[in-house]
Amino acid sequence: MGLFSKLFKKKDEAPAFTKQPGVRKKKFDFNYTDAEALKLRMQRDASVIEGLTPANYYKSKSKYTQAILYYLPDYSYIMANVDSYVDDEIEDSTGYFEITFDTMKKLCVKFGQHLDA
Repeated sequence: MGLFSKLFKKKDEAPAFTKQPGVRKKKFDFNYTDAEALKLRMQRDASVIEGLTPANYYKSKSKYTQAILYYLPDYSYIMANVDSYVDDEIEDSTGYFEITFDTMKKLCVKFGQHLDA
């Protein structure tokens, strides 16, 4: 892969849902996981992101995985996108998957956050 193909690589377009007014987002950092392998597992069951291990961003800054959850204020619809980063640049992405409120709640508890719903 040449330099220009890397620079002009087409990014996956975010679904319109993520750009709607009122949609909130939460970011979670995890120890590095290969996004391609994670994508295959998430296609079968999106709740596999519950099994990722939380990471200290400053400790593992050179290589980490970040999940971004987009959700409505009433938690009726939640989407997740997981990106793998190497040296603070996106290496690969899983794309967007719908997850359940239960999965989001478990992720938040892992990071010491409490959801009221």
